[in-house]
Amino acid sequence: MAISAQLLQVCCISLFFIGPYQSTLNGHQTLPNDWFKKYLATKTPYASKPEDFLYDQRPWIASEIPKGYKVLHIDALYRHGTRFPSKQKLLVWWEQLSALNRTIDNEILAETLSIWNQSFPNHRHYTLHKTGWTEHENLAANMYKMAPQLFKSILHATDRQSSLHVLSSHKIRVLGSARAFLSQLLCLVEQGKCQSYQLWKVLEDTAGLTYSGVEVQVNASQLRPFDSCSRYEKLMHENEAGSSEYNKFFISSHWQALKREISGHFNGYNVADADVLSLYQLCAFDLALYGRNKLCANFSEYFFEVLEYVSDLKHYYKTGYGFGINYHLACPILEDMLFKLDKAVQAGGSTNGSVVLRFGHAETLIPLLCLLGLYKDDVPLTARSFSLHRNARKFRTGTFSPFAGNIALVLYSSHRSENVLVSIVLNESVLKLPHAGCHYCDYTAFRELLANRLKGINCNTVCD
Repeated sequence: MAISAQLLQVCCISLFFIGPYQSTLNGHQTLPNDWFKKYLATKTPYASKPEDFLYDQRPWIASEIPKGYKVLHIDALYRHGTRFPSKQKLLVWWEQLSALNRTIDNEILAETLSIWNQSFPNHRHYTLHKTGWTEHENLAANMYKMAPQLFKSILHATDRQSSLHVLSSHKIRVLGSARAFLSQLLCLVEQGKCQSYQLWKVLEDTAGLTYSGVEVQVNASQLRPFDSCSRYEKLMHENEAGSSEYNKFFISSHWQALKREISGHFNGYNVADADVLSLYQLCAFDLALYGRNKLCANFSEYFFEVLEYVSDLKHYYKTGYGFGINYHLACPILEDMLFKLDKAVQAGGSTNGSVVLRFGHAETLIPLLCLLGLYKDDVPLTARSFSLHRNARKFRTGTFSPFAGNIALVLYSSHRSENVLVSIVLNESVLKLPHAGCHYCDYTAFRELLANRLKGINCNTVCD
């Protein structure tokens, strides 16, 4: 007989190192499931991102475009695809979890540790995984379907660079994502053999890339502005403002309750805060990279609810709404997007259209979403607001910033009308924004709404 959702949740909250159906402490096999995927925050694979019920959305497919209109211009920002963890984190996790397992002697944790070097080789430090390559191949294929003639016109032109602009941060995982996207796009346009994922292609440390006349420009000021912003650095690191609420959560009643559960299942062993965080992150990467759910399936739903909140709380104050400077750092991107939108509208039917592709990080995508006013809770997330935000918060990073998460501003033109339409496409769905009231909106009115997001912000002095 099926267990009700309410009863299952109560059961999960009362247990820690068990799966949602049966215990694995004694070596019993947990039933296959992936219910925990929705709790992996920014380590969520793109294909596993939770469904977004916050906004009225339509799929971004050609048949949904208003009759008589076609794509004129696309400006998209992509987060890099699924990647390997850093070797620094891996070393810390190995030391912490090896010591933990010597104490608790858990079969599944021991199995995970036994294949550690095979799963997380040091030379793959921070590099794009095959899953991440495939994520960007699929994104490119889907974008191509939206406007095949646009891409053919641009990529068959003598001067591709004038209509196709590609920007990236200098990080290898990001350049690898750009490589995957462009190789698939060029393959579809030329109808040739698509380039497959190869290790050397994501390990090259280079200042940029060039594909058949398409240059990838490294642009740190737009795609990693936090690296060179002294004001942000001082706030986050010298004053530790970005970690304040995050650190406070570890003395909250919810965290202490979770630790008591863990201790009860580990014969009274007091698991350190760092061990709990490491178990969560290892579980997330094991699932994202290899689709393995053994380790994840051992934890209760309460465990994942708490740890997802901890991760979201960290991003809220380091990349989100916690401090204005976090999203003001996205000012150069939005300003450049508006400039290029205006330029495309002015050119109108005199060109074949244009495309801008930007590749960055969660720390690039989340600030832009916040600058646009998306996913903002009425009550800020704090160390004390877990009960309020546990099941009803807008700022849930796994939903809007999974691996390969993306946002695009898209223009549409018609030979029947001078009216140009625009849409915001988030993770390949067209959003109906509350303050706009439309999926495909008049550009002139919509541009004013976008420009208003920049009012009062001087992009040139954000870091002063």
